[in-house]
Amino acid sequence: MKRAKRKKNRRPGRAILFAALLLLLAALLVLRVLRIGISEDTVAELPAPTPAVSEQTPDSTQEEAETQPAELTEQEMTDTAPEQPEETAPMPTPAATPTPVNKKTPAPTGSGGYNKNTYEIVSDMVYTYRELQSAGMDTVRRDLDKLKAADPLLGTAWERIMDYWVYVNNDLEIHTGAVPEGLPQDDSLAIVALGYQLLPDGTMDPELVSRCELALACAEAYPNAYMIVTGGGTALDNKEMTEAQAMADWFLQKGFDPDRLIVETRAMTTGQNAQYSCEILMSEYPQVNKLLLVTSDYHMQMACLLFSAEAYLYECAYGVEPYTLAAHTAVSVPNATDEYNGVKKQAQYLWTLADPNY
Repeated sequence: MKRAKRKKNRRPGRAILFAALLLLLAALLVLRVLRIGISEDTVAELPAPTPAVSEQTPDSTQEEAETQPAELTEQEMTDTAPEQPEETAPMPTPAATPTPVNKKTPAPTGSGGYNKNTYEIVSDMVYTYRELQSAGMDTVRRDLDKLKAADPLLGTAWERIMDYWVYVNNDLEIHTGAVPEGLPQDDSLAIVALGYQLLPDGTMDPELVSRCELALACAEAYPNAYMIVTGGGTALDNKEMTEAQAMADWFLQKGFDPDRLIVETRAMTTGQNAQYSCEILMSEYPQVNKLLLVTSDYHMQMACLLFSAEAYLYECAYGVEPYTLAAHTAVSVPNATDEYNGVKKQAQYLWTLADPNY
């Protein structure tokens, strides 16, 4: 009976406690509903909160973060970019940098270069003068008119070449042994000592030594001039030596200033002497514009013709006159034949200046 009585007395207390909890939960629920309603009705009228200003000095990490620009998304960049005017003035074009003289500059009006037609015309002219010389100049003139009609610049260049070819075989006075006077005393002058076939062991033939001696006399008279030695490998038993290198060694042994020495070792013909020397001068020594040629007397006509022709064709192709022949002086070689300098040999070398690789 005592246990039954105890259970009966505890039940009213639990019921009261449970009812109080329910009332509390109901009150909280009503309060939450009321707060949500107030917030939804008044949020549009509430001012944006003002961030509090901190009186503390930011630490180094914060300072670094604040000083770095924030990364913007692509959309933000588009939104914040300043408006561009519909029409803007064109940006000024920088002034063109002048092209140095030592660069190969295209001709101002342009030469089309060789093609089948112009190459055949040039070939006909060279062949005509080779066979008829001055007697064939009327035919040459007609061909020059055709060439100038097809390519004015190329026609003008070859007109100068053909006229000079007539001149060197009829009126050129070859000076021997003497140092020319009245040439520039600065570095605008270059003395060109042309090579001669080496002896089998690679040493210089006496004729080549004579050319070097005459060239050295010229260099002593013009101490600011450059010295170009030009010629490839022609020694039968010494493939390492070239005419130009043998000449350069000779000049250096004589105490010549190496800074004034230009060594061209590729040329195997007089035409290549002219071509490669011109390329070196235009690319590395643009201040040089006058040449003094030194070779043997029987070879001077060939040398003057091909060095002049190279200059005319270079100017035709690039619009820049590389040099002019200021003077020449020659070593006298008695009893020399025209085997390596006659008109037929001149024509053969001159022909190579017309480019067949059109």
